[in-house]
Amino acid sequence: GQWAVFGLTTVIFALSHLEPLRTSLLLVIGIPIGLARLLTGRLGASVVAHQVNNFLPALAVLVFAT
Repeated sequence: GQWAVFGLTTVIFALSHLEPLRTSLLLVIGIPIGLARLLTGRLGASVVAHQVNNFLPALAVLVFAT
């Protein structure tokens, strides 16, 4: 069902980053990203959730690099 797909894709999300030390953190981060897809039925919602999650760290890197 939908919850099995949610669980599987959350685990795949975490493992696909290929960062063993951060896998547990990525599992936690993957939950709201997966829920965005599950609750809206749209892939775009999870893409936006992922972008929002990555925005502040990316902005910090940009600010400190300039």
